[in-house]
Amino acid sequence: MNRSINFKKRLYNFLFLLFSFFVFFYLIYILFLSERGIINLFTLQNELIINTKLYDEITQNNNDLIKKIDKLKIENLDLDYLEELNIKKNGIVNKNDILIVNSNNN
Repeated sequence: MNRSINFKKRLYNFLFLLFSFFVFFYLIYILFLSERGIINLFTLQNELIINTKLYDEITQNNNDLIKKIDKLKIENLDLDYLEELNIKKNGIVNKNDILIVNSNNN
């Protein structure tokens, strides 16, 4: 009789220990390796920083293009800008124009 009680205690202790290990490893998995874990959190934060920088660059480029388009609209046509574009693209220079070439600009 004493052996069966002793065996039950050992069995219950072993099962409790086994269950505790499973719960522990499950919590470790949830905290570190899951979709919402700490490792994934740092990865997503780095992606957010990279995407924010890319978004800022694209927004700046978009604003520059909007300014260039606004300069070419009929309502507020910038003749100096239009002449500059004509010289850059077509190489057309009038007789009396003075052309200054800056070697830094392409």
